[in-house]
Amino acid sequence: MQIAYLVTSFPALSATFILNQITGLVARGHDVHIYGDRPGDTENISDEVHRLKLLDVTTAPPMPSTAVARLACSPLPFARLMMRRPGIALRSLRASMYGGQAKNLNLLYCADSIKSPQTYDAIHAHFGPNGVRGTFLRDVGLLNGPLLTTFHGYDMTRTVRGAGRNAYEHLFATGDRFLPISEHWLERLLDLGAPASRTIVHHMGIDPTQFTYTPRLRDDTSPTKILSIARLVDKKGIEYAIRAIARTESPIQYRVAGDGPLRAELEALIDACNVRDRVEILGWKSNAEIRALLDESHLLLAPSVTAADGDKEGIPVVLMEAMAMGIPVISTVHSGIPELVDHNVSGLLVEERNVESLAEAIESLCRTPDVWASMGRAGADVVEANFNIDRLNDDLVKHFEAASNRHSDD
Repeated sequence: MQIAYLVTSFPALSATFILNQITGLVARGHDVHIYGDRPGDTENISDEVHRLKLLDVTTAPPMPSTAVARLACSPLPFARLMMRRPGIALRSLRASMYGGQAKNLNLLYCADSIKSPQTYDAIHAHFGPNGVRGTFLRDVGLLNGPLLTTFHGYDMTRTVRGAGRNAYEHLFATGDRFLPISEHWLERLLDLGAPASRTIVHHMGIDPTQFTYTPRLRDDTSPTKILSIARLVDKKGIEYAIRAIARTESPIQYRVAGDGPLRAELEALIDACNVRDRVEILGWKSNAEIRALLDESHLLLAPSVTAADGDKEGIPVVLMEAMAMGIPVISTVHSGIPELVDHNVSGLLVEERNVESLAEAIESLCRTPDVWASMGRAGADVVEANFNIDRLNDDLVKHFEAASNRHSDD
């Protein structure tokens, strides 16, 4: 099959789940072309991107990152597009149909970057706004083929809050299939107006064979090593983890691998809670360093919360990776997490922002290392059964084929 991927940027360190899909499709013999609406992170490129030469099949306009710069630089792409395809140039600015994608000039820059019409067996957009971009590129004939859109989380909360409940009206009317990543987000998508007959849950996943399952053990004289892997933003809930650790009595070494805008605030909280001897923020780590940290950790902590702007998680991939390695997890009743983590079976779940309950969960597992092996085994089994990227990619191809058949019938 000839498959187009519509993504925000490629490659992107925070979107390994998209790379896992693409590499799986290439391994199955499919041809993939990637369309970003801005260039990706070319300084931190994975071996897989290099090996498969994915940058050679990636198209992305050199679009300025700020609205002011985009506007200032827009006369040139607009003039080029007017010379080649004036109708497309004018339609790219139709905010009444394409909303923010037109207002922020994304469509203008993206249309200018595609030099000639392309036909695909499937066009797969990740995140709702990229699905909207796909409707435009199809409407004007730059991309042809059935359009499938995967929805992850913020695109049904923060995006809708800013653009209104009708943000996806045109996408829902013309798209061929909609793939929320959890049952939680399926309900939200249907509430927003997605057609039930074309809306199906499709999980993100990992390759369990890339993670070595090892039952977690700890001798009685060592602290419990707890790890969080997260960008330091509101929805990751690291603030509540630090406050909870401060309430525990067991010997604990808590490390946070990640960086972000809240780092200074969280460092100050560590000092305010007087836990500098037990809590450390490590900053960004490479994939190899993350794997080493997971190897030596006893528990993984992912205290996700709903952010002030409504942003939520999907189902964090880091939870899948930890569970595949036999690590018991502590997380929250948030978004699709309960679809992965079975409370008291593969880990513990507490309510969002409940510091006392989070501290109790941490203390409970620190004091009962004898349950770690059974929890770790249960978690690995769930990942293998329901979040195995190999099986999920087989299902994804079936979605492409079904959408292609529907598109041909129309």
